[in-house]
Amino acid sequence: MLEYLSINGVAEYLDVSVNSVKGYRRKSLTDTDRPDAVIDESSDYVLNVNHFPAPDVKVGNAYGWSQESIDAWNASRPRPGGGRPGPARKASDAPA
Repeated sequence: MLEYLSINGVAEYLDVSVNSVKGYRRKSLTDTDRPDAVIDESSDYVLNVNHFPAPDVKVGNAYGWSQESIDAWNASRPRPGGGRPGPARKASDAPA
């Protein structure tokens, strides 16, 4: 069975707040005249490169993203200071 993450599910999966996910999504929607804009023909989205992905599915008014889409975006997204994320670590893996 296919499973998709809601905005709340994405927030839990990434261990961030729901408002953070909403912010990532809001920043991804942009004007078509920007040089980094890419029009997603399969939806009403205009996306910035390396920004939050368009939903993989829409059911009624609800959007869903696959873990693969979120993982690909999370691996490539810019970080503050220009860095890229490293491998995910559990709290138990943190240095003492």
